[in-house]
Order: sequence, then structure tokens, then C-alpha cells
Amino acid sequence: TRCNLRSVKSVMRRLLSLGIGIALLTAATLDAAVKTVHVVERSDVLEGRSFGKSGPYEKIEARAWFTLDPKLPANRLIRDLDLAVTNESGQVEFSTDVFVLKPRDPARGNGILLVEVPSRGGKSLLSRFCYGRSMLEPVKDEDFGDKWLLEEGYTLVWIGWQWDVPNRAGLLRLEPTGLRKDVPTPGLARSEYIP
Repeated sequence: TRCNLRSVKSVMRRLLSLGIGIALLTAATLDAAVKTVHVVERSDVLEGRSFGKSGPYEKIEARAWFTLDPKLPANRLIRDLDLAVTNESGQVEFSTDVFVLKPRDPARGNGILLVEVPSRGGKSLLSRFCYGRSMLEPVKDEDFGDKWLLEEGYTLVWIGWQWDVPNRAGLLRLEPTGLRKDVPTPGLARSEYIP
């Protein structure tokens, strides 16, 4: 039988989206709360170009502050969380970079949030799903590839989770709290260096 390559591509993308959604839903969850979000920059994607039925997109660069309760069982998975500095409420605070691409008019989006917590602070949703160019910050037409995710109305979010990512433009970093000074923290620390 003959099959339409475009429809096969569409089905494969939907299956990938479904797989990522299932992985996100079944991942172990931690009990954390967003304390505040500070928008650093907000701008149009590709100078306000319309992406099919989704219309124009906007880019949001932000910093989010979170709190974690070190006494909750779900949070005990985090190594040495009980040694971290806490605020006056006994919560551990940390912040991270957040990068968002979303339809400027949310009503024109499909209502689906696709989140990537990337390794080493990069952004790979566009290169993996849209055949876009690998980059730190999508600003050029080729960075968005065939623009499928945007044309379908997805909201794309990247959240930094690693503290040791170089402090460089375009990379997403997490800023952890320090360790308490009243508790000795003996133990072996390892780091890998590749010249």
C-alpha cells in the first residue's frame, strides 16, 4: 500500500509528543512550590511572524524561585537537602532560568505545554521535533526548522536544573542554596574534568 510521507511524519510526531507527555506524568515528583517568577525579557519570535492557526509567538526569558520542604518524604530523594540553608519558614530556596516560547494569544494555542529539563543547559526541543538547527537561543529562521510545534500551537518551556553549567548567555542554570555552616559536611566529592 502507498502511504503519504507527510501523514507518517505527523503520526510519528504525535507519538513522540505522547511519549514525552507520559514520561513527564510518570516521573517521580518532588514537592516544590514556585515562590516567584521574574520576567527578564519578553519579545516577539521572528519579528512577529504568524505560525499558521497559532498566530505570532513570543519568547519569555525569566528567573523562577522555588521552595522545598526538606522534611517531606518525597523531597528526601535530594541528596543532602537536610544540610541546606533554610529560610525563616524552614524551606530550602533555589532559583533557575526559564525560557518559554508561547502563542502571543493563548486562545490560539492547543493548550499543551511541552517541557524540557535539558542536560547541560541547552535547548533541544526544536532540533528534535522540528529539525531545527542546534543552538543556545532560537532567534533565526533556521533555528525553528519546519516550525511544526509552533504551527500546532504548543507552548515550549525549558527549565535549568544543573548548577555547574557555565554562566554563559543562552545556557539555563540552576542556582542552589548553600550548606548550613553549623553542620559539618564530611564526605567524598567527585568531579570529572575533560580537557
